[in-house]
Amino acid sequence: MSSSKPRTKEEIKKTNDALRADWRYGHFRDGDHDLLFRFSEYPADIPCDHDHCIGCMKKISLVDPPPAEQEGYVSSGYWSGKRLDQNRWLCKQCFLDYRELMNWGEMDESGWVEIDC
Repeated sequence: MSSSKPRTKEEIKKTNDALRADWRYGHFRDGDHDLLFRFSEYPADIPCDHDHCIGCMKKISLVDPPPAEQEGYVSSGYWSGKRLDQNRWLCKQCFLDYRELMNWGEMDESGWVEIDC
């Protein structure tokens, strides 16, 4: 159980303003809000050997050495009535940093969706 107290509206606004000012925010498209992601290892059986995080542009790949990441968050399925492409990748840090501001949900391996209310 978390012992941290809930953030105030002012704290949330300050965090969101800082995230919007971050250089990574400029890489997101209008359609990147309200997406559903699942955590996954980068697939070895696709024609492309890597993708890039849509936020920071970090390489996500099984064949490239660090600092490339071998796993990340990939868009999946339907969310908010939109059909999503399957190749929108996020590194772990960008997903954690922008999850709340961008209203991203996370699907676990069983297919259950985790949404913070």
